[in-house]
Amino acid sequence: MDTNITGINPKVWQILWDACNEGYDMRHFLDSMSPNQIQSKIWLTDTLEMILMDKNNIKVQLLGGWFGFPLCNLLMQKLNISLVENVDIDPRALRIFRRYSSDIERVIFDSHERDACEVGNRDKDFHLVINTSSEHMVSLPEIIKNKKHNSECLFALQSNNMFHIDDHINCVNDENELVEKSGLSQIMYKGSLDMPNGYQRFMVIGYV
Repeated sequence: MDTNITGINPKVWQILWDACNEGYDMRHFLDSMSPNQIQSKIWLTDTLEMILMDKNNIKVQLLGGWFGFPLCNLLMQKLNISLVENVDIDPRALRIFRRYSSDIERVIFDSHERDACEVGNRDKDFHLVINTSSEHMVSLPEIIKNKKHNSECLFALQSNNMFHIDDHINCVNDENELVEKSGLSQIMYKGSLDMPNGYQRFMVIGYV
């Protein structure tokens, strides 16, 4: 029997505890930290590191950012981040996001409960917009049609081919379909990732 047990990371434990206190569906919450989710976030941040390695004070907007965990942690490890804004329609997820990010120094964290299509006051200031849940919402051209992002803003999108899930309204069959739906004209990266559950996750990164 292994007696060298140190327990769960205190920060992760606190997030789990807060989620329980919020009455959050724990199956849903634990899914945000599943091996599939972790693997896809590492894939994203490793790729962004290669594209943005020379950039400083990067301002990031998360669309449908959920709890922001573990994506924000990985972004801070890989990039020089100064601001993260999390936009999501789930107020409980945003409350957990605010609690876990409140004691993190160096980076400013902000959150807004609104639909991804709604215009935000900071839209023009972001250097990087990330949407890792494109399957849950309309395509990027519809999301940004009324927004004023600057021409140097990089967009990173992920989707999947899990068409059988009811709230997946915008899945794709491959990365090329995601590129087409994204409307991005300058593609810096596109690819696919085989997931342990037998499905695939797709990613495209580029400029409008």
